[in-house]
Amino acid sequence: MSLCLPLIGRLSDELGRKFVFLVAAGATIVLMVSAFAIMQIGEMWAVVLALFMVAVPAGFYIACLASTLPALFPTASRYGAMGLTFNLGVSLFGGTTPLFSQALIDLTGNSYMPAFYIMFFSIIAFVAVLFMKESAHRPLLGSFPTVGSREEAVELVRTQDDNPDLDPDTMPIPVVSQV
Repeated sequence: MSLCLPLIGRLSDELGRKFVFLVAAGATIVLMVSAFAIMQIGEMWAVVLALFMVAVPAGFYIACLASTLPALFPTASRYGAMGLTFNLGVSLFGGTTPLFSQALIDLTGNSYMPAFYIMFFSIIAFVAVLFMKESAHRPLLGSFPTVGSREEAVELVRTQDDNPDLDPDTMPIPVVSQV
C-alpha cells in the first residue's frame, strides 16, 4: 500500500481529490463483505488477500488526506481546525472501532458486523464527499495562488479571468471588480 500512495496522490492531482475519495468510499462499500468472507477461510493466503482488499481503499483515503484537509479550512483557522477535526475523527472512530465491532458481533452473533459498520460510515463518507468542494488545482482558502516559474505566473495572470479554479472571494485581499 505504501508504494502505491505516491501514485494515488498523483492521480488525485490529475483527476481531483473528490474522485479519489469517491473511489475509496465506493471500493470500501464494494469490497468489505468479500474481504471479511475471505478472511474467515482462515488460511494465510486468504488473510493476505483479505488484507489487500482492505488496503486498496485505505490507500485511496490516505494518499490525498494530507492535501485535502488543509484545503477545507481558511488560512486563519487552518491549523487548529485541521488538528481538531482529524484527531477527533481518529479518536472517535479509530480508537473505538474494535470495541464497537466486537460489541456488534456479540449482540448479533454475525461475524460480518465489522464489515457492515465500516460500510455504513463509508456510505456517509461517500455522501459527504459529494458535497465537498474540489481542492485540486486551486489555491488554499485564504491564500494566493502559487507558481513555480515566471512562465506559470504569466500564464496565470493571462488566464485569471476565465480560470474556473480561481475564486477571488477566497483570497486574503478582497477583489473589487471594476465595471
